[in-house]
Formats: sequence, structure tokens, C-alpha cells
Amino acid sequence: MFAIICISQINAQEIFTVAGNDSIGYTKDSILATNAGMDPYAVKLDKAGNLYIADCGNNRIRKVVHSTQIVYTVAGDTTDAAPIGDGGPATSASLFSPCDIALDSAGNIYIADKYNNRVRKVTVNNDTITTIAGNGIPGYSGDNGLSTSAMLNLPSGLAIDRLGNVYIADAANNCVRKLTKNADTTTYNITTYVSGLNFPNGLAIDNAFNLYIADYGSSNVYKVTKQGLRTIAAGNSTNGFSGDGGLATLAALSNPSGVVLDYAGNLFIADEGNYRIREVYQRGDSIGPGDSIRTIAGGGAYLKDSVLALKAEFVPFGLTMDSIGTLYIADGETYRVRDILNVGTTLGVREISASGIDFKLFPNPNNGKFTIETSAPFFDAGKQNLMIFDISGRLMLSELFYGRTVIDASRFAEGIYTIRLSGKDGVGNKRLVIVR
Repeated sequence: MFAIICISQINAQEIFTVAGNDSIGYTKDSILATNAGMDPYAVKLDKAGNLYIADCGNNRIRKVVHSTQIVYTVAGDTTDAAPIGDGGPATSASLFSPCDIALDSAGNIYIADKYNNRVRKVTVNNDTITTIAGNGIPGYSGDNGLSTSAMLNLPSGLAIDRLGNVYIADAANNCVRKLTKNADTTTYNITTYVSGLNFPNGLAIDNAFNLYIADYGSSNVYKVTKQGLRTIAAGNSTNGFSGDGGLATLAALSNPSGVVLDYAGNLFIADEGNYRIREVYQRGDSIGPGDSIRTIAGGGAYLKDSVLALKAEFVPFGLTMDSIGTLYIADGETYRVRDILNVGTTLGVREISASGIDFKLFPNPNNGKFTIETSAPFFDAGKQNLMIFDISGRLMLSELFYGRTVIDASRFAEGIYTIRLSGKDGVGNKRLVIVR
């Protein structure tokens, strides 16, 4: 079990690139993701830790394989021209500015095909693409009927609940539509789920069916319960920047474009116009009940990696988070996907502390053999726990730590791992990269 430590070390987290090479144009596939040109707008992870990227400007969906960090195209052929390609291979289909993706429990890929005014589905077992909503004509129609006969207008965000219902941010119609499977289980019925919005973008839904909406035009993030009650989760309905350290509903956001939840229900917002990631969290101190807000990344002047997240400069679009609290950002400033370790709560607790444990890891990258050491003054030999997690959050190694340890992880596959050193004085995390 992990200790519950309530004070966060957000300020100490660094930012890294996991995909993209600062160029917007399409480069060939089957190369390292960090060598690929792309225009990322949204990101998602599957259960195995594979990263999916909505490469909006290149009209493709890309996949970065966790074990190799090699990038491939899984949908789209780089052109927005007809034919659409339904019923055929996903990699031969025409997408037009795909700006969000979602994955269901079976690993099927759902695509917000923005300027085709459709939602597409790639079936994982045969890589076939179909349209599940929208008839391709921009407009608003079709509620309570077959979803493929309905009109959408710039679908810009997607979410899927644990029952398989699909939620669409129907941006230019200023609403969220909901797709519910019909009795034949292959077609969907469409309804308007939330109306009266202002160009909604990113969506997230929790296990209690609460829907969170990044409402770009109003500069608010809304929460809508299963019963349909809508409240503001963050934002004060003005476009600006203010409020860190106070109540989220008194803070100003600027054109929020993406949202994601961690395992404890803390909300992370791509505050696009402020070039920041904001977190809405339960503070529980003298300011009284309610959720508070803070900046956890962005607002700085550094485009390079391996700098503190709060000193980094980026334009955040879509967000996703893995099971060990690593946040992934589709960065429109550098045309890369960047990540920040351990900003989210995992297993329902906050596992980081104010002081943290600093340690050295070398060499890094390595071939699976490396050394870990610390000289922290509070270090208590044999009372720290050393853990290594893969990108999907699976615990790969756990042992006591005695100040300097040589690790042989030759059995681990190539890829990115998280090393965590924890004890009564705090927690430290570093990235481990194994290449051969």
C-alpha cells in the first residue's frame, strides 16, 4: 500500500517530449515518435499504454506503440478529399481535421472528424472504418432518430462512458449530443444531452456519469450530472487569468479546450488561452468547502524539455492521463506531445510530498542496467521503497532501497518507465528510458 501524503510537489515536476519533432508536416511512419512531424490536437491512451494522437493538420490518427516508441498511422491518408472510405481499411479513409479521439473498453477508436461533420469508428479487430453519427452535411437535426441520418456541425470533442454511450461536443451547434446503442447493437440513436453551450470542445466523463465540458466560448468548464443538473466546475464566465489558490468557480479561464480526470476525481484543464494547465482539487482548508484551482504547468518561457513544468511554454489542446498520474499534453506551440510525471492522483491517493526525495539515475537512457543513488540528508537506509512502473501503471519491480543500488532490468522491454522512491519523508519520481 502507498502512504497517503496530502501535500503536493507539483512545482518540482519536469516536462518532456514523447512524440513530435517541432515540425507540423507529416513525416513517414515506422520511425521513433520523437522524430515524427505532426500537428497533435488530442491524445488518448489504451490499456496497454499505447498512445493515440489526433494528428489534426495531417488528417490522420497516429499510434505510438508503448514497447518500441515507434509511430504508425491507424486511420486517415493525409488528404481531406473524397471518398470518405466507410466500410474499408481505416488507413485508406479520408479524414478532415480529426480533432479528438476516444477509446471504448474493447479498444475501438472513435474519431471526431470535424470538417466532415461526422463521428467515425475504427473497429479494432479488422481495422475497418465506419460513420456512426452525422450525414456529412453541417447543420442541426435528427434528435431521437438514427444517428447517421442526423446533422452535426463541427464535432470537436468525444467521451465514452462505461456503458458504451458516446458523447459528442457538437461545437457549432453549441450543444453536446449523446449516442445510445439501439437494440441491434450496431446502430445508435441520437439526442441532445446538453444545450445552451458556447462552442464546447473537450469532454470527460467519470464512473458516476458526471460529464465535464470544456466550453471554449464561455471560458467555463461545466459539470453535468447523470440527472442533468449543470453547474460550473471552474471559471467565472469571463475570459482572463486569475484565481490560483482560491475557489475554482471564482477563477478566470481563457478558452479551455481539454479536460481530464485523475483517479481521485481531480480535474485537469487545458487552459489554452492562458498557455497553462490548471488543476481543480479539493483543498479542504480554511477557505471553506468547494474545489480550489492552481496552475500546475505552463506560463513560462521555455520551449525546451527537461525544465520545470511551471517554467515551460506551450499551447495545450487535448489532455490525457495514465494510471500512475502522468499527464500527456497535445502541444500546439511546438507540434509535440509532451508529458509531466506524477501530477495526478493514482489509486485514489496523492502519493507525493512537499519535500520529495531527490535521487540520481545513471546512465539514462540505458540498456536495462543502471544505478540509483541518493545522498539526501534525511535518507534512512532500508526504509525507502524502490518501485518501477511501466507506462500502463503496472508494477514491474519493488524492493527496499539502501542508498546506492545497481538495477538489472534486462528482462524489461524497451520503452519508458517511471522509477519511484518513497518513504516517510516523501516521494521522488524519475523517468527511465530503456533502449537497445
